[in-house]
Amino acid sequence: MIVTMKKVAVVIREKTRRESLKALRKAGLMHIEVNTGKVSSPEVLNTEAALLQNALLALPAAKERISDGGIPDKKKALKDAEEILALKARDKELQDKMTALAFDKETLEPWGDFEPADLRILAAKGIDIRLVEAGEKALEDYSNNLECEFITLQKKKKSVLGAAVYRNGVPEGADPGIRLPEYGLTEIAQTAAKIAEERKKIESELINRSISAAPLERILASVRQDIEFEEIGNSLDDEEGLAWFTGFIPEDAAESLKALAAEQSWGVMITDPAPDDAVPTLVRNKPPLESSNRFSI
Repeated sequence: MIVTMKKVAVVIREKTRRESLKALRKAGLMHIEVNTGKVSSPEVLNTEAALLQNALLALPAAKERISDGGIPDKKKALKDAEEILALKARDKELQDKMTALAFDKETLEPWGDFEPADLRILAAKGIDIRLVEAGEKALEDYSNNLECEFITLQKKKKSVLGAAVYRNGVPEGADPGIRLPEYGLTEIAQTAAKIAEERKKIESELINRSISAAPLERILASVRQDIEFEEIGNSLDDEEGLAWFTGFIPEDAAESLKALAAEQSWGVMITDPAPDDAVPTLVRNKPPLESSNRFSI
């Protein structure tokens, strides 16, 4: 039968490399690779992990994530993560614009469709037009104000919507009127439609990226293992340096390896192999069955 294998990373002190390698082989570690130096700085690894995790969290839920079964490329995964977060940031920017446009639309609707830019042009020429809502008292004041021409646009139950036109300067304390949005109602509707279309494309792109996000998950798992590996190495670090071995061990030998690592003061990490790992195949014969045939006279 084929034996289930586990992936192993062992950190040892460089000065005990030869003896440790012999002990690991004796313990059943297969396909041993010897490494020296650092995997990467903890700061870089933590930054990469945060980038990948935030990108995965930004994706919509997917019922199933498709993987091509190939070896994931770390640089591509990090680039994909940056693009996902950029798409999410753009979507947030568009959402804020939609909220602002909705507010502007609500502000302008009582006054009808016009171009706010036209009022700004007139103001630059000395004709200041302010859109105001006037109650009975304010309407009387406008009527008695010789410096202002009031044009009624819409009557409500207890007030009037109108335009206060000043041709010779605005007196101190005059009602500033509503805040003029950048666009009129027609342009607001056109802009909102363009934004909605762009957001729909972003949503579709994020869904597609979510379905094909398996490589990002695998790279994130790998980076987290590297972080854990660095933490193990840092706990053993000394002036003479470190070395680490990687390999594979039968699942039923994992506990004995952990015990050996504790005895030898090694750092050890045992995980399931990644899909792209070249896992060795170990075949064991099944133990013979005891005969259950008994005869009696």
